[in-house]
Amino acid sequence: GLLEIKPQLSNLTETEITVPFLTGKLHATYKRVNNRLQHYGFDLPANVSAELHLKVSPSDAVSLNGEKVNTQFGTIRLSPGKNEIELQVNSF
Repeated sequence: GLLEIKPQLSNLTETEITVPFLTGKLHATYKRVNNRLQHYGFDLPANVSAELHLKVSPSDAVSLNGEKVNTQFGTIRLSPGKNEIELQVNSF
């Protein structure tokens, strides 16, 4: 599937959702820690993968499970299990 998340979620500071699939449940969370730091979490069921489309600027830093992500491709590949994404907004 394709998940598209827009970093500017208005005044929303925190949310979560659970979506049932035939193979289990997808659990997604979002938390805006402050204006420069956002956390996204996706717990995917077995045999379910996804591509996350996260709109960021070239100066922003994105990590997936603690590893830096190259955002040049426009999507982040999510695997079954826990996927923790951190977006550090580096606007000057």
